[in-house]
Amino acid sequence: MTSQYLRHIHRRLLHRAALHITAAGSGAVLLIAGPEGADRKGALEAVVARLGSHHLHRVALFPWNRDEPGALAALLPTPLADVIVVVDDLQHADERSLRQLISAARHPESTVSVVATVDGPGLDHLATDVLTLPPLTLAETAGYLHAVTGRRIPVARVEEVHAETGGWPGAINALVTAMPEGELWRGVDKRDHLARARELAAAGELPTAELHLNECSPEQDPAEQNNLRGYLALNRGLRRRAHEHLADPGPEPRHRVRSVLLSLVDWDLAAVQAKADTLLLDEARILRLVADAALSGRMPDMSLTPESALDRQRLAMIHGWLALSFDDPLTARERLQHLPGQSVITGVWQDAWLSRTLYVLGEWTTAARVVERGLATSEAHGMELLEPMLLWSGVQIAAMQGDDLLARNYLQRLTLSEDAFLLQSLPAAMGRMIVAANSADLPAALRAGDLLARTVASTDTQHPGFWPWEDVYAQTLIRAGRIDAADDLITATEARHSPSGLVSLMAKNAVPRATIQLQRGDVGAGLRTFEDAVDAILDTPMPAYQSRILFEYGKVLRRHGRRQRADEVLSHAAEIFAQMGASVMVERCAAERRVGGVGLVHHTNPHGLTPQEEQIAALVAEGATNAAVARELSLSTKTVEYHLTRVYRKLGVRTRQELRERLG
Repeated sequence: MTSQYLRHIHRRLLHRAALHITAAGSGAVLLIAGPEGADRKGALEAVVARLGSHHLHRVALFPWNRDEPGALAALLPTPLADVIVVVDDLQHADERSLRQLISAARHPESTVSVVATVDGPGLDHLATDVLTLPPLTLAETAGYLHAVTGRRIPVARVEEVHAETGGWPGAINALVTAMPEGELWRGVDKRDHLARARELAAAGELPTAELHLNECSPEQDPAEQNNLRGYLALNRGLRRRAHEHLADPGPEPRHRVRSVLLSLVDWDLAAVQAKADTLLLDEARILRLVADAALSGRMPDMSLTPESALDRQRLAMIHGWLALSFDDPLTARERLQHLPGQSVITGVWQDAWLSRTLYVLGEWTTAARVVERGLATSEAHGMELLEPMLLWSGVQIAAMQGDDLLARNYLQRLTLSEDAFLLQSLPAAMGRMIVAANSADLPAALRAGDLLARTVASTDTQHPGFWPWEDVYAQTLIRAGRIDAADDLITATEARHSPSGLVSLMAKNAVPRATIQLQRGDVGAGLRTFEDAVDAILDTPMPAYQSRILFEYGKVLRRHGRRQRADEVLSHAAEIFAQMGASVMVERCAAERRVGGVGLVHHTNPHGLTPQEEQIAALVAEGATNAAVARELSLSTKTVEYHLTRVYRKLGVRTRQELRERLG
């Protein structure tokens, strides 16, 4: 029971660890660390449970093994290859065996990985990753005690246990064992738990607020309890429960404003306006600004002067969000900075939009730090609502910077249940589609795009500047040969977006429009459309969009024989990608330039492939079908088959799997 609970508490740490161990490439050494009482063994078992069908070899070490040369080596499999070695208490390994095991795992072409517990930092320098187990929070301690005893423990007792044990599971186990039968759940706590829950919720301590709320008697101010439960559910991203408690908030203005927030995260903009109109609270007026901006297509008057510091912080957050939506990321960056001492909850909202702003501005290293800060704060304070908005930017940056492990972790976390608000499901679907569209996995990109189309089918989200996704999906449809469907989508999108005059939208929508024109044989119109898009976007401070449009234009120029101009455009794109740290895209620009054969010094291909063959081989190795490669490179399927046959012969392989293995 206890290890099950710990597996839940540390699920993200453990998932990251399992991904690290099973990631393709050279072997890994993962150390699971933590003080006595951290239940390192339970965490080790949880990681092992996530390793699925991998070949595992278990080893347990003891203090006396340290003084026995070769003791660990005698317990290892022979040969030491194609295995994950799982070691409990690696600090007890003898020096000679430890050197042998780590050397095998850290070899560049290793097929050995190690996952082990350790009791301190002494071996950290040998590891590729160290998973340091944190203590349980107060709310997690309550859940752990419930798992251990089978009973809900009064919050006063939970606080005592947490204070005495520091939240370490081993210490909690020892304390519970030493207590007389029933002592843990006895006692009377006469505090006003509802008042305490309200204070904690205002301070952003949402899990602890829920502990106190659960101590309240049903007779104590049921309207306040109901509203607070709805607010906690909203922040946890539990849509049905939030609606159950907040749909009829009653006459109290403080309760009704939470219903305005409920409508906003569901993207019911008309309801936001209608509900806000009945309230005189600054918070309601501030939330209404989003609905006004989206429905009018114009930046609203931001001259409100809220009385409280919290509402001033909320106004700054909304101002930043809207500035980003209306092509002013510089103002957005300024308004989305939050200061020490401000609201934790509003601070996570600011981080969600600040990370997106920094993504657009091309400041990806800082954006990645803001994403992680926001995710850590969200998890610590029970605010799962905003995690998809943070992950939306995080997964794009990780994928384009070549951090496959982090990208996989983020993608896994973007998988939501059906019980999610649109403010969660929409950025989650957008993130998955954009990452898939940037890969050679066309079926995955189409599935993600189709899911996104279904996500927005029942709700109008095409408010210019707020949730732009149609251009990426249209390009995916074009890659799949669904030209008419792409044309229908982008034509409707252009009609909706054109009145806004937003340069970023016009330029991004021009990419599929130009591609459709080219596919239908109107080369002159297609190239002019691309050139206009490039001219427009280069006048903006939005490098993330500039680089992508330049890359798409460069590919088109190269495929239509404009090799000199293509090389210039691709070189410009690569320069911007490099400034953002997008190593994956820098290499894709280089690959296009090599095929074009102008300006870039050719590297020596160790396999003897021509540039065209190399590009086809790389796409096939990434999982693309021949038809997908043909569409990507503007070739016929027969031509792809011809080149692929030559690739197989030169590399001495017979199947796609062998090709992937050969190219590494």
